[in-house]
Amino acid sequence: MKTIDIEIALVKKFDCRRNLIVPNVSWGFLYDESLGRHYEADLLVVSKAGYVIEIEIKTSKADLIRDKLKKMRHDSNKIKYLYFAVPENIVDVCFEHAPEKAGIIVVRETGMPKKFRQKKCSVLRKPKMIGRYKILESERYQLMRLLCMRIWNLKKKLANEN
Repeated sequence: MKTIDIEIALVKKFDCRRNLIVPNVSWGFLYDESLGRHYEADLLVVSKAGYVIEIEIKTSKADLIRDKLKKMRHDSNKIKYLYFAVPENIVDVCFEHAPEKAGIIVVRETGMPKKFRQKKCSVLRKPKMIGRYKILESERYQLMRLLCMRIWNLKKKLANEN
C-alpha cells in the first residue's frame, strides 16, 4: 500500500468537510522539544476547536524502525494527539515500534473485485494526550495557505502532463 492510499483513507476517516487536513507540514509549525528543532509532519488534522492531531504514516516495517531510531520524538507542544497509521501487513510490529503515547490506525483494503476495493481505517490503540495547545488563527491561516499552494501546484503539474 502506498502513502497516498493511506492519506486518502485518513482524509475520509477524519472528514475534510469538518476538519482542516494538511499533508507534509514542514514550514516550521512543529517544534520537537527533545531535539530543539523543527520537524515535518506527514499529516496534520486541525479540529474546528483548534486542536491538532499529528499522523505519522509508515508503509513498511523498515520505515517504522527507522522512525524509532531517529532522535525526533514527536514532542511538539502544539500536538494534542499523535497517531501512527500503517497498512494491515505491518500492524503487528507497529505496537512494538510506535511510541507508547501514539495511537495506532490500521488501513485495510476491503471489497472485491480489485477495481471496487476501498481503504478503510480502524483505530487499534487510542493515543495519550500530549498537549492542550489551541492553534492561533494566524497559524490556521498559514496551514490553509500551505494547503492551497499544494493544490495549485498539483493542478499546474496535471495541466502540464495533459
